Amino acid sequence: MDARGVEFELTGKPWARLEARGSLSLQQTANPDGSRLPNSPRQVAKLRVSTALFREKLLVSASSQYLGSRPTLAGGVVRPVYLTDVTATTNHLADQFELQFGIRNLFDRAYDDPVALAVDRMQGDGRSAFVKLIWRSRE
Repeated sequence: MDARGVEFELTGKPWARLEARGSLSLQQTANPDGSRLPNSPRQVAKLRVSTALFREKLLVSASSQYLGSRPTLAGGVVRPVYLTDVTATTNHLADQFELQFGIRNLFDRAYDDPVALAVDRMQGDGRSAFVKLIWRSRE
């Protein structure tokens, strides 16, 4: 197996209340026979932005990622995909409880992931929402 690549990352606060982080990975992977490794995109890009709202009682963040095309074990290729998630988390809203809610795959992109099971590829998850209640016991 041969793997080569480079990654770039930039983190900062472009505005007073906005934090941002972006990264780009470029890679080449190969089996000993020279073929690309399954499920190894040549490009992976990520962007995350977050800000605190309502006197820092609510943290809102959005993240996006791009995965380039990926080969499957059977020799096929899944197309590139761009996914976006949004999450909101309370911050000290109640003494022991926090609430987190969000949406995964915000734009409901249809995509496949390579798998090495009984099937060559599997459909990725569509849009989904979640709510999480966090309880912190006092120590």
